[in-house]
Amino acid sequence: MRNISFILAVVTIIMCHHNTSAKTEDSVEIGKFFQKIFDASMNQIQKGDLDLIESAIHELKTQSEDAKNCTLQVLHGLDGMKGKLDEGKELDRQRDEKLKGDLSQLSNLQNELFAAFTAESKAKVSIDDELKKLINSLTIIREERENDEMKKAVLKQELLCFKYYAFYNVTNIINVGKKRYFLKPDYDANHMFTWAKSKSYCEERRASLVTIESKSELVSLSHFITNTYKPHYGFWLSATKDGTQEGRYMWPNGKIIEKGHEWWSSAYPVDNDGSEHCVGLFPSLASLFDYSCSSVSNVICELTSECRLD
Repeated sequence: MRNISFILAVVTIIMCHHNTSAKTEDSVEIGKFFQKIFDASMNQIQKGDLDLIESAIHELKTQSEDAKNCTLQVLHGLDGMKGKLDEGKELDRQRDEKLKGDLSQLSNLQNELFAAFTAESKAKVSIDDELKKLINSLTIIREERENDEMKKAVLKQELLCFKYYAFYNVTNIINVGKKRYFLKPDYDANHMFTWAKSKSYCEERRASLVTIESKSELVSLSHFITNTYKPHYGFWLSATKDGTQEGRYMWPNGKIIEKGHEWWSSAYPVDNDGSEHCVGLFPSLASLFDYSCSSVSNVICELTSECRLD
């Protein structure tokens, strides 16, 4: 049995040696060496051992077929795996193509949005420019209309003034600053009024007794009257005595003229016997005096409504 095993080993070595593609001289020599061994071994084998050798060879063939079938199964499995890999590659390719298509669509959409945004921005700028032009035009129209309204108001005022002058026979108009005044036409000594009658005379003509509002108005009005009409008497003003305190006088607008105020003429206010409750103007002195309201003096009125130059 040991000889059979040895012979099988030798046969196996020889078969492996025979299936190689080596062509070198060393390989040839080795083959001859093993052939001699094989021949020597075969001479020692007895006739009864041949059946065992044949059975061993058959077993080797069976095992070889099994190995072949196993190999074929492995190869078949590999073919299946290769098919799966090919299917995976195809799916990957399809996904890549779809992804490229989606990216292309997104790029196109981005370009369209950008173009739309650019167009909208330009349109907005254009609309803003048009709105600015429209606003400027409206501003100009409004200013022109306001100027026209102002001109109309001035013309209307002048027309009313002319009607006013004609209706009330107002003459001797005096313009000082933004105020207008008029004197009673017959302002001489024979046509003077008391304070109350002078007040009524002005109010009947939609005017009032003069209220002095500043030192410059006092001086300007006094000089104009003196230089133009050269009167010899005073003119009633709107201020009267404030009954709450001695030597204290008040204008209709609530402003006070205290005793000692620079507008008073020298030695005034006098208030003899507490009866001099009304205030008048000395044009020649550009100063004020107090006098009995029942006494008579010249009349000067101040236009308080449509004929003022405000």
